[in-house]
This record gives sequence, C-alpha cells and structure tokens, in this order.
Amino acid sequence: MTVRLPVYQWGEGDRSALPVHGLTSSGRVWWRVASELADRGWRVVAPDLRGHGLAPPASRFAIEDYAGDLTRVGDGWDVVVGHSLGGAAVVVASTAPGWAGRAVLVDPAVTVADQQRDSLAAALLLELCESASDIAVANPVWHPLDVWWKRWSAAQVAPHVVEATLDDNGPWDVSPSLAAATVPTLVLAADPERGGMVDASALSEIVADDPRVVIRSVTGAGHSLFRDRSDVVVSVIVER
Repeated sequence: MTVRLPVYQWGEGDRSALPVHGLTSSGRVWWRVASELADRGWRVVAPDLRGHGLAPPASRFAIEDYAGDLTRVGDGWDVVVGHSLGGAAVVVASTAPGWAGRAVLVDPAVTVADQQRDSLAAALLLELCESASDIAVANPVWHPLDVWWKRWSAAQVAPHVVEATLDDNGPWDVSPSLAAATVPTLVLAADPERGGMVDASALSEIVADDPRVVIRSVTGAGHSLFRDRSDVVVSVIVER
C-alpha cells in the first residue's frame, strides 16, 4: 500500500530538489536549505513521510515502503537529498529509472546494527517529548526556527511509528543498493564525535568500486548536519 504524501514547496525555478527528512521529523525542517535554494532559482519540494508531519500513518514502515511513496511524489528531480532515514529511502528510490539526476545523502542511515536498535529506539522515543528549551541548549548553533520545527515535527509522530520503522527493517542495510548506485551520489558524513551515523571508512570500502559514490566528512557537524551546516548542504546541492 502506498501513501500519498503532503508536500511543502519553495520557489519556482527551473532546477528542482526533493529533500527528504529523517525519522521523527517532517518536511518543514528543510525550511532554511529550501529557502536558500529558492533564492538561487530552485524549486524545492519537501514531503512529509508516512506517519510524519501531516502524512497519514500506514500498516508498514519498511524502507521500501517509504521509498515507494517518494517515487510517487514526482520524478525527474535534478537533485534528491535524504537525511538519516530519508537517506536510506532515497538510496532505494534512486534505483527507479529517471527519478533523479543526482543524490545527496546527509548522514544517511545506511546500516543499523541489531545491537544498536534498542538504544536507538530509546533515544528516538525521547525525542518525541523533548522540550524546545532542551533542544536549544543541546544545539546552540541552531536557528530558533530549527528548534521550533524540530519540536513541532517530533510532536506529530506516534511512538508506534518509531518502533515499527525499526521492527519492519530487520536487517537494516541499504549498502548493497548504495554500492550499485545508478546516479552520482554524494554522502556527507557527520562528525562521529558529534553523533554522526556514518562510518566513513567502512562505507568507503563498500563503495570503493563505484566511482559514482563520493564520501565527504564534515568535521564538527552533528547528525543534523543540514541544521549545523546548512551552507555545506546548499553548496553541494547547487554544485554541478
């Protein structure tokens, strides 16, 4: 079963970008990246994934389901951008012919080890009730609107969506799809000392034989790299 996703749009330019959010988030969190791209002449469309934001829930939350919904938002995107869970969904969706010209993966959840699931679930469930003041204190470089939309987005997500997303993806591993990428793909890896999910060394070995996949590490930026360093994310989107 597919879900029709609600979307938010910025700009009316000739070039198009589809940024995809992560677990417990929503399309609204891309406001700063989207606004900067729109000012540069881009059209940006950011969906809410199933069970997130204003999107309806569903009976399944496998990565393939998230990806299938995305391919029905549209195709022919110049660049698709995926953060965390959204990065995993973009990897799978990018196998659809003509869906995207390039992909930018922002600290994507390429793999989640079985032994990490319980701790990850606990951390994500805590995010659902985290206060705005706690978010602001933990992320002093964020814009006040980043804090606001982080809090708003988490408040829209039911605990079941978090639990089902982890349960419906066992094992969680989209590295084979990434290693067989059919479009040029850039992976932005956040700083592991700031909570980055990507093991850049291990991922480099997986994609070593595919020149279309490039990995860049962003020192000092945490898992929410698009908030910590929106300038970096915008710059790699607009580069040709």
